[in-house]
Amino acid sequence: MFGQMDLGYRSYRPISKDTAYVYKLFTVKEHRGRRVLPGFYRFVAMQLEEIGIKRMLCWVNSTNVPSLKSHTRCGFLPIGSFYEIQLFGKTHYVLTRQARLSIGDQTQAIPRKRE
Repeated sequence: MFGQMDLGYRSYRPISKDTAYVYKLFTVKEHRGRRVLPGFYRFVAMQLEEIGIKRMLCWVNSTNVPSLKSHTRCGFLPIGSFYEIQLFGKTHYVLTRQARLSIGDQTQAIPRKRE
């Protein structure tokens, strides 16, 4: 995805134009442990570089330890978190301040007082 990240059903966040958002990846059980993900990211990185994309963002569930380890081995670094909150039948997505700043979205940033 380019220009935005998909947080959930009809919930998109703008991201910088030089960034691609990669999501909904998985490796089928028979091929796990074969380093398929690093190969995929190497291939995709070359393709994206040709069109001016300088970085990739991805979302990994915090409870998916194998995926977190695999993405770390691929060179991804944690930049923050987002939460899905359901209130009164509506779903809301909230990004941490660190995540918003990392993706360049300061629409919900709250100014902090300097001490």
